[in-house]
Amino acid sequence: MPPMRPLAVPTFLSAVVSSVMAILPGMTAAQATVVVMSMRNFWGRLTDPNYIPADFEHGTQPGFTPSTDSTDIEGLDELSEEERELFEEVMSEAGVSPDLDLGGRNQQQDLEIIAILSSVNTAVTVMVLGFLYMVGRPRSGAALALNMMYPIDMWNAIEPPADFVRLLGITIASGLFAVPVMIKVGKGMLKVHELVPLRTLVISVTVFIAILVWLSTGWIGLGVLIIGTAMGLMPPRIGIRRSHAMGIILVPIMLYTFARTFDGFGFI
Repeated sequence: MPPMRPLAVPTFLSAVVSSVMAILPGMTAAQATVVVMSMRNFWGRLTDPNYIPADFEHGTQPGFTPSTDSTDIEGLDELSEEERELFEEVMSEAGVSPDLDLGGRNQQQDLEIIAILSSVNTAVTVMVLGFLYMVGRPRSGAALALNMMYPIDMWNAIEPPADFVRLLGITIASGLFAVPVMIKVGKGMLKVHELVPLRTLVISVTVFIAILVWLSTGWIGLGVLIIGTAMGLMPPRIGIRRSHAMGIILVPIMLYTFARTFDGFGFI
C-alpha cells in the first residue's frame, strides 16, 4: 500500500469539489476527475514555477523508462569535453536527487490520479444518491434505475428518509468490504495480466461486449456501439480530451431546458 499522508490532501479536496459538481446534470465521475486534475495542475503552476503537471490524459507511454545511463543517449559525440562532464554530473545527480527523479515523480503522480479518481467516484456516488432524495432528479444511470424501480420518499424534513439511510449504509459497508478484497484480487489479476498478453485480453473483452450488445439490442445496438467506439477513438487523434465529447449531451439538454423554462414564445 502507498503512504497515505501525501495522498490525503488531494484526495480530500477532490472529494469536496466533486461533491459540489455532482449536482450538475451530465457531470459524471470522469468529468469531475478532469476538472479536479486540471485545477490541481493550474494551482501547481501558480505556486511552483518548476512544477511538472500530471499528464492524467495520456500518462507515461508504454515501454518508456527513464534512463540515467549516458550510453543510452544519442548525440553525445557532438558535445565538447566540458559539456560532456557537465552532462555526466547532471545525470548522476538525477539518479540520487528526489527533485530530478522523474520516474519516482511519475509514479507519485499516477498514485495521486488513482486516489483522486477513487475519491471522486465515491463522492459522486453518495451525492447523486442524496440529490435524488432531496430534489427527486436522478443524476446518473444508477440513480435513474433506482428511481424507476420503486417510488422515492422525498427528503422534506431534517431527518433523512429511512430508504436513504439504508442505501447509504449499504454503500459504506460495500466500500469497507471492497478494500481488502480489492487488495487480494488485484494481486491475482496482476499475475493473470502477466500470463495473458494485453492484445489478446483487449480483443477478448471487445468481442464479449459486442456479443452482449448484439444479444440485448440487436443490430441497431451494435451499430450504435461501432459509432460510439469511433467517436471515442477520435479525440486523442485530433488533440482533445474525450470528456469534451460530453458537449453533445450537455448542449442539447441545456437548450431543451432553457426552451421549456424561459422561451415561452417558441424561438428555440
